[in-house]
Amino acid sequence: MHINTELLFPKIEDNSDFIKTHPNLHPSSTAYELYWKEELTRLIYGYWGEEQTQDGLKYRYIPPQLYYFINYHTMMVTKKKQRIKSRPFLWDINYTIMNLWFISRGFSGFKDDEDYTSNYTVYLLEQKELHPNNADVPPHLLDTLSEDCYKQDKTLKKYIDPLEYLNSTHSEKLGIPLYDNYATNLFLFGSRGGGKSFMASSILEHEYLTDGAKTIEDFLAKKNKIEIFCGAPVASKSSDLLDKFKDSLDNLPGEFSDGREMFPAPFSRQSSGTLKVGNSKNPFRFQYEKKIGNTTKLAGTGTLLKHETFKDNKQAAVGGRYTVIVIEEVGLEDSLLTIHGANRSTQDLGEGKFGSSLYIGTSGDVDKVIETEIIFRDPEAYDFLSFNDTYEGRGKLGFFLPAYYTNAKFKDKFGNTDVQKALEYEFYEREKAKKANNTVAYDELIMSRPLKPSEMFLSRTGNKFPIAMLREQQADNDRYQFKKHLRTLGRIITDKDHIYGVRFKPDMDAKPIDRFPHDPKSNLNSVWEIFEHPPAGIIQPNLFKIVYDPIRDEGGGTSLAAIYVYKSNNTIDANGNEIVAWWVGRYDKPDDIHQECVMASKYWNALVMFENNIIDFKNYCLRTGNYHILAPTPKQIIEKAIKDPSMKYDVGTPMTGPLKEYAIRLTQQWLLEEKKKYTEQLIDGTTREVIIRNLNTIKDDLLLEELIQYNSKGNFDRVSAFLLLMIWLEQDKEMIVKEAEEVVKLTSLDFYQDLHNNRLKNKVLINY
Repeated sequence: MHINTELLFPKIEDNSDFIKTHPNLHPSSTAYELYWKEELTRLIYGYWGEEQTQDGLKYRYIPPQLYYFINYHTMMVTKKKQRIKSRPFLWDINYTIMNLWFISRGFSGFKDDEDYTSNYTVYLLEQKELHPNNADVPPHLLDTLSEDCYKQDKTLKKYIDPLEYLNSTHSEKLGIPLYDNYATNLFLFGSRGGGKSFMASSILEHEYLTDGAKTIEDFLAKKNKIEIFCGAPVASKSSDLLDKFKDSLDNLPGEFSDGREMFPAPFSRQSSGTLKVGNSKNPFRFQYEKKIGNTTKLAGTGTLLKHETFKDNKQAAVGGRYTVIVIEEVGLEDSLLTIHGANRSTQDLGEGKFGSSLYIGTSGDVDKVIETEIIFRDPEAYDFLSFNDTYEGRGKLGFFLPAYYTNAKFKDKFGNTDVQKALEYEFYEREKAKKANNTVAYDELIMSRPLKPSEMFLSRTGNKFPIAMLREQQADNDRYQFKKHLRTLGRIITDKDHIYGVRFKPDMDAKPIDRFPHDPKSNLNSVWEIFEHPPAGIIQPNLFKIVYDPIRDEGGGTSLAAIYVYKSNNTIDANGNEIVAWWVGRYDKPDDIHQECVMASKYWNALVMFENNIIDFKNYCLRTGNYHILAPTPKQIIEKAIKDPSMKYDVGTPMTGPLKEYAIRLTQQWLLEEKKKYTEQLIDGTTREVIIRNLNTIKDDLLLEELIQYNSKGNFDRVSAFLLLMIWLEQDKEMIVKEAEEVVKLTSLDFYQDLHNNRLKNKVLINY
């Protein structure tokens, strides 16, 4: 189901009718019975409360889970700089998140609304009428059209987005909620400080205490035995969540003592079992021994909560039938797709999805970004509610909670956020962090206080690059659609009629590898992605460089070869110092990949720096008469990086451990190096300084992704090639060769004149 509304967060004008102070009533009194019966109704059906607005008296509905959260859940809050137990504050984000959970449980409208419905099948039928070429609505969805979807004249009610419906006020109460939609999942990703874990705990509590009942009759029948699951990649995360769960159940309101006798809270439950991780054989459950006469029987519905970790068992939840699954800190799990696939059968028996999963991710705790991001950015494919990416314009995603909505400093007395002031504060903090001597402080702030979804997927694990800035560049590449407007796809082929014996053959239908990590079972025969072709005619020597990281295994291996074309700075217009083309893929025969590199060397008239730990490419060039394209070994840089190096190579770079570490440091410097700077005039008349860094020239999203995720243990083929380039560029700085300096200083006119007079002795050109 897709949520399509601009009203992501409600505007609250009065919340006094929603927050209760429970009276202290004797359990034998009539007042006690009346009060707690009404409370039970609200915990099952939700509550229509009065709200005084600028337009007069209105009614706002809050779902049962939200009513429970603000009036029954116990959490730690900060008051006067002290942490104390309290009922939660009621903020705009609590409304939205609990409303979204309510939607995921199948909410489809209200019984007494004669005009509108949120039954998603009605939406699909409306879209089919507007767009006849749309696919037909599947029969199993047509079965969800109950009588509540129709007006009195037998025509369908009008569809209204469920979040807009729930976040709005109404002129009258619209009755009890309906649940005709199939259940969906909710992916909740966001900044720290938003109370996500407390809300998740409250959701578990409510489901446990009500047996998941949607009617009073079901609850009172006490026949609903449901199963609930809570887990995490790391046991401590889910244990912390269930500590909140237990603490809240132990502090339910309504407990009464007259000094002689203690009466438990009316909704408390006598439970058995344990909440410790690995409790499947003895789950926490509503079951206890009750003595009837001379016999003892088991009482309670048997509703249970299982607690497992996915650390060593990705199928830890398999075998259950869960109305609710909560997985805490999914950003720490590197096999989330496997876990999610296994969990599907626990909430869908083939007759429609009945259970809902809540996946929670917190900024700063997203170390395993790949599979987490796959699901978050393609939510409907995995049965999650989807939302428009209004932050970066990158399609659909799960629900993102930005940092500026979590700061209590900018909430008014009704819990509404002053977005403008909150954003100004976040920008101020970022500008302070940017002034540090390194990017660590800035990266840490971005990871802890994300303002847009891409900032959620930054990882601390072993990363030495400016990951926040790299993510921003990815977003810019996507926003400005560089691939669509600037990229050409195709192959370099032999053509004896061209000056260097090769030419480019476009193929815009070709499919380069578009994901990192790649699917090893997919077609890895890639194509060239080119953002700048070489100039026509004679190509100035040293204008382009090529770096090549060959494959390390033959036949059925999974590593990729990476070839990058770099344009130097030695141009009249000062453009350059950037990557302009690349080929990343593999063929079964290494010689076929080597040929791609040789053809590129001819097309751009460029030398090739390669990793010579793998000598196969050097041997290939010797066999095919292309040894002259191999760049000399950067001996001066090797001597700087390695103590007493053995110089057994004349061409290529031996990427040993110390040299690799040196290349990483060079990469850090190059990425952050300023390319240009200018002043931008803003709409309000003020100006700001804009700095374009080298990293802002990188158009290869997958190279950016590898740089973001880089660590010492993974397979990062693109980064490996990029490190070769950094070594080469540093070698150029070290070279003191008079002839090379003169060539660089020559104007374009002088260059061609010298070439015509045959005075320029360039070995690369002569060999061609």
